[in-house]
Amino acid sequence: MTRVVDGDTIEVKTADGAEKTVRLLNIDTPETVDPQEPVQCLGPEASAFLKEQLTEGTGVDLTYDVEEKDRYGRDLAVVSTDSTSNISVDIARAGFGLPLGIAPNTTYLPPVQAASEEARAAGKGLFDSSNACTPAARTEKTVQAVDDALALGTGDEDAAHRSYVAVAAALAAARSLIAEITDHPDYPWPEDLRKQLEQRRGRAQARKQQLTEMGADQDPAQRRAADQREQAAAEQRAAEQRAAEQAAAEQREAEQRRAEAREQEAVPEAPAQQQEQQQPTPAPRQESSTDDQGYGTDADYPGYHGRRCYAPGGKRWKPC
Repeated sequence: MTRVVDGDTIEVKTADGAEKTVRLLNIDTPETVDPQEPVQCLGPEASAFLKEQLTEGTGVDLTYDVEEKDRYGRDLAVVSTDSTSNISVDIARAGFGLPLGIAPNTTYLPPVQAASEEARAAGKGLFDSSNACTPAARTEKTVQAVDDALALGTGDEDAAHRSYVAVAAALAAARSLIAEITDHPDYPWPEDLRKQLEQRRGRAQARKQQLTEMGADQDPAQRRAADQREQAAAEQRAAEQRAAEQAAAEQREAEQRRAEAREQEAVPEAPAQQQEQQQPTPAPRQESSTDDQGYGTDADYPGYHGRRCYAPGGKRWKPC
């Protein structure tokens, strides 16, 4: 062995002097050398582990399955040494990689799978939930967030809204992590952990829809503030309407008073004018018994129906 490239790839020189790049069969470790990808969680640790197992100059044996090369031209082989029969099994047992079975190269897969289960049970490497970057830790955190959000009650509208906010945040976290796993299929993420995430995503999505139908997606405080603003605006409009109606009523009353005043001013003249217009001219008489002051009797003023001014005694009169 001449060089460790990363956690699952080495370079070797054969007995005849040929140089080969060998991809360890049936194991997948986090990336460290892909220029288009960031260094993945436990990638450096996986590389360091392999370097401890295979130091430069160590003699190795290569055992091939059905397909001997991958699409990049690398040899696909089980690598063994004097101290180990399959270095892929050792990597899986330490938790620095996951079993990878791509047909038809599955002959040597079972012992790698068994070693990975040992790592899972021991909480090693990728299964170490105390290491924040591992699939185990990230899955556990996301699953717990969803479960906690789903457990929140909806006793009143404020509690329901808090539940909605928590569920929405947990759902977003689950979706984000699943998208990250999907976008980076080369990262060794345990399938059972992926299924846990997808299950929680489904539950959170259903709960969010239920809370939305309840109206819990709206902030009660904001809704109450909006209701108060609308009520204040309605009261303002009503007050303005009342003021406008009052002003109109006062204007009508003022106009009515002015009209009545004009009518009252015209009343005293109307009868006098009417009497003057209707007062017939006294018929001339040929003989009158009036005295020198004009007092007479009805015979002296035939047809006169106007006002009368009487002489002392009240029997004789004259037109006023």
